[in-house]
Amino acid sequence: MTSTDATAGSRTTLTAGDLFGRTFSLWGARFVPSTSIALLFHAPLLLTGWAMLGRHAPSEAGIQAWELVNSILSSILGALASAAITYGALRHLRGQDTSVGACAKRAFECFGSLFVASVLVVLIGIVATLPVAAIAVAVMVGARGAVGADTAGIVGAALAALVFAVLIARYFVYVAAIVVERMGGAQSLKESARLSAGFRGTLFLFGLLISAAPMMLAIGIGYVVPDPFLRALVVLGFTIFVSSPLSACSIAVAYHRLKLRKDGIDVLDAAKVFD
Repeated sequence: MTSTDATAGSRTTLTAGDLFGRTFSLWGARFVPSTSIALLFHAPLLLTGWAMLGRHAPSEAGIQAWELVNSILSSILGALASAAITYGALRHLRGQDTSVGACAKRAFECFGSLFVASVLVVLIGIVATLPVAAIAVAVMVGARGAVGADTAGIVGAALAALVFAVLIARYFVYVAAIVVERMGGAQSLKESARLSAGFRGTLFLFGLLISAAPMMLAIGIGYVVPDPFLRALVVLGFTIFVSSPLSACSIAVAYHRLKLRKDGIDVLDAAKVFD
């Protein structure tokens, strides 16, 4: 990186508000292809939802089976959709739009690294949360009955939320590092940690701004829509049209701005980045 690149990079704006505005601008510009990608990857959920919930009044066991299937499939398909949309969004930021098929192909090519990285994040989260559980137990035991299980649970939940926030900010852009630079799972986490260093508070606030409305709406749907199939359909529709594309665009914007800030203005212009 030249001194000119370094100077230009240091002037790159990195605030939660700026990232938020850029994300919505990118989402609007990429609405049709991003929604198409999300629909492509989430179509199996529509089919399984109709098969398990939509053709008849489902039993309690049927609803529980659907929830299990939905949890597994949505994790896998959601990760692929996020990767494909992120790749397309970053191509757009570079001024080189690409087809839905090319974005999907890139996501499938990177599935192994995406899987490894996601498993590592889960394991890191478990290890990081173990001390939280120990502290909650210690508070309850040390108080000798003065502190009940509910209070200890609140303490534990608050500390776990703090750990969760740190992990979100630290590994905010690992998906982009995988699909753009073809990094392995572990390497992508290291790259995300490097890029996010010094900006994790900003990234956490940015992520909170992006995810707050979808989370509240998803919770509201659970109360307002009693029919399980209709509820699943509404949530899935919202995921396809809003939350999945918006989340992926937020990753693309954050990665792009962090790359410019940390590595210089010309990094994403290098042809090898997208080869």
